[in-house]
Amino acid sequence: MAYKVLVFDSSKCTGCELCVLACNYVKTGVFGTRDARIRVFSWRDTGDFIVLGCYHCDPAPCMEACGVDAIYRDPKTGAVKINTDKCINCKACVYACPYGAITIGSNGKVIKCDLCDGDPACVKACQYGALRFEEVSKVGVDFALQYAQTLKTKTDISKRTWSGIRPV
Repeated sequence: MAYKVLVFDSSKCTGCELCVLACNYVKTGVFGTRDARIRVFSWRDTGDFIVLGCYHCDPAPCMEACGVDAIYRDPKTGAVKINTDKCINCKACVYACPYGAITIGSNGKVIKCDLCDGDPACVKACQYGALRFEEVSKVGVDFALQYAQTLKTKTDISKRTWSGIRPV
């Protein structure tokens, strides 16, 4: 099965965080970064940036960890979503996500990317083409591994310091 997911091109990212601001605004009505479902990790000393968001894995570890079936796959978009009415905020999904893509929002509840129902605001906000919404044949660990290998061939991140990373 093919899925549409966010695909990031690190060679085009400037670290402007417009994607983060757009996400936060669409989800909360506020221009900020606290409740964005996407994050930009920065190595400002080398000018390298990596965007982190949900891979909408299949199978999804967060969905498997949810004891109340509050996490489900949207049949229309393929996105892994949280039904906030069913969620008891136990945070099992936060611990289960191998990418740290599920976080705690300012309201104390778990939040994650839902692909904006198939029209991601972050992609629209990216003026440099670093974020795209594309169909891929693999998601989850296989996709992340392929993505990591692509990044590794472009840059040697093993020599970077983590001092430039700031939480959003």
